[in-house]
Amino acid sequence: MSIEFLYSTGIVVNRDVIGDYTKLFDRIEKVDNSLLEFIVYRNWYDNMEDILRRLCNTGKRVPVFHSAKMIGDNFYLSDKKELGKYYDEFAKNCEYAVRLNSERIVLHLWEISNSDRNIENNILAAFKCSEIAKEHSLILSVETIPCEISTPISVLKMIREAGVDCGFTLDTKHLASHKEISRIKEDWLWDDSYPELHFHIRDYVSEEMQYGSLHPGEGNIDFQDMLKFVQNKGEHNYITLEASSVKWEGEMFLHKCDQSIEYMKSLLR
Repeated sequence: MSIEFLYSTGIVVNRDVIGDYTKLFDRIEKVDNSLLEFIVYRNWYDNMEDILRRLCNTGKRVPVFHSAKMIGDNFYLSDKKELGKYYDEFAKNCEYAVRLNSERIVLHLWEISNSDRNIENNILAAFKCSEIAKEHSLILSVETIPCEISTPISVLKMIREAGVDCGFTLDTKHLASHKEISRIKEDWLWDDSYPELHFHIRDYVSEEMQYGSLHPGEGNIDFQDMLKFVQNKGEHNYITLEASSVKWEGEMFLHKCDQSIEYMKSLLR
């Protein structure tokens, strides 16, 4: 099996692109890497037909689709009627993913705002989201998001122990902020009866010293150790670069996308 490196379209998005999605595609074309993880924003929904058409026309493959952030922010609720509209929104995101021939859909099952304060309700929502993803022939991949009560990996273990049939997306920055990078090696995460792990790669220094997201090699995470471990597991893993290559105000350094992906590949040689 093999590791395949993607980059998130989110790393070339800033204020300009959020307001005008048409500017996204020129930036995508300037990055050589041919594999994308596409992230959708809620204010783009009315233009998704055009966005999907343009994405297909780039000729790039989109094996991973990142659902809109904040869908899961309300999964802490227990009101089934209220939850229905968020399940419908997730289903619509699954439809977009299918149009792009994606294999898995990433979900923030909880968000920073409501965090894991009622995580039992979020886990119940994971069962429904897993069903919705399966109905679209997609793998649900729950991402590690910062926690207030527990820790990201501990929440994933709760999800696994509850019996939710899903995969996981491990965000290295968020894991490092909780001092959980070493937990990537825990055996239960590599149970081959569940989908292969997916990774979001960003480096990390500290919350106090860090602004934005760092490219691998710019912080303290030992990516060579991590990537070698993943490689030696012999699975097929998607690894997505999530370190920003634009500044919110407009400055771009898109060349760093390809440079960071080549850097990660070099760590495996």
